[in-house]
Amino acid sequence: NQLQVDADPSLRKAAMEGRTLFSSSGDTGGSCPTVILPVVGAGNGVTYQPYPTASYPAASQYDTAVGGTVLSTNGTTAPGANHVKKVHRTKEVSWSFSGGGTAARTPEPAFQKKDTAVDLPCGGGTDANNQPIPPGTICRGVPDVAAMSGQGLTDSAQGANGSNGYLMSANGLPFPEGGTSLSSPLTVGMWSRIQAAAKPKAGLGFASPVIYADAESSHYAS
Repeated sequence: NQLQVDADPSLRKAAMEGRTLFSSSGDTGGSCPTVILPVVGAGNGVTYQPYPTASYPAASQYDTAVGGTVLSTNGTTAPGANHVKKVHRTKEVSWSFSGGGTAARTPEPAFQKKDTAVDLPCGGGTDANNQPIPPGTICRGVPDVAAMSGQGLTDSAQGANGSNGYLMSANGLPFPEGGTSLSSPLTVGMWSRIQAAAKPKAGLGFASPVIYADAESSHYAS
């Protein structure tokens, strides 16, 4: 879309400066709408749409796209030593309504080359710079990482312990809510702590190549 044509140069400059935009994978991907209407909705895999593709800016090669997961715990909330609650993760799975899929107009970036599991061909046509995409070109897979999105009130049956989203407040009343719009800033917080622990003043640069290189390394399992 036009936003991609206008925004990609700015995102490219930011990535070259070592900055990272963490963007939500959103609601679209395997079921992307051509038109968003009250009846049709925005995808989420509920109502299938004619042209499935990842949303922007998650589709850009110059950002780090964040999907969502649902976290299950052992439910232990009794205070432990130093009044820290002991809650242990028992399972973490992909959130069914997390967006993702193929970025149909974005050829596969270099940092994703070794991940053949997400290799799917582009849909043809032109890229964000309106240049023709050669037939057979592999396109970018979305998302790059995932973090706890919880789960919204619409899908509280998922997971072992019900709706485990973030606790918010509306009209003075607490309620859980979820989505990749929440998992993305959570990832920003984690990356900020990683950057703070890196070498003084140097930092680690644009996040995506660093994350993929680490995931492909021999020490990833540990």
